[in-house]
Amino acid sequence: GKELVAEYLHKKSKRAGIHILKINIGGKASNIIESELFGHKKGSFTGANKDRKGYFRAYNGGTIFIDEIGDAPLDIQEKLLRAIENQEITPVGEEITYKVNVRIISATNQDLREKVKKGEFRQDFLSRLGLIIKVPPLRDRRSDIPEIIDTKYPDVKLSSTCRELLINE
Repeated sequence: GKELVAEYLHKKSKRAGIHILKINIGGKASNIIESELFGHKKGSFTGANKDRKGYFRAYNGGTIFIDEIGDAPLDIQEKLLRAIENQEITPVGEEITYKVNVRIISATNQDLREKVKKGEFRQDFLSRLGLIIKVPPLRDRRSDIPEIIDTKYPDVKLSSTCRELLINE
């Protein structure tokens, strides 16, 4: 459901003509997330055998959907905050900053306000992320199942009995 909401928001925005990137950062180490999002210079760490542009530069002008933002380590939150506030990023191993204009849509199933209280999530970063939309789990809105199937999987043809079972079971 989170991806569908992100896609909907993107399609209704001024950036709709530009691609949306969907990335899940749950369970990834900081160095991997940093390299994927902001890029790196060849030789900046073991395994960096070529320059990597990073998603922020590759999707400049577009939208990046970051799933499981609640799992973002504090150092990544700081770098994302800088990208939002200053619209600039610095790839790993470089001293050059690049201007970027990327809209971030993020999602999590965690209580970010509770994580802020525990010191596990930055209050300033949460504030910069902006509007929080709560989407109830699909089990609490089973009547949405047919529309999701029709939208997400238009080639799948289900009998009315199968649809009823999905909704009511």
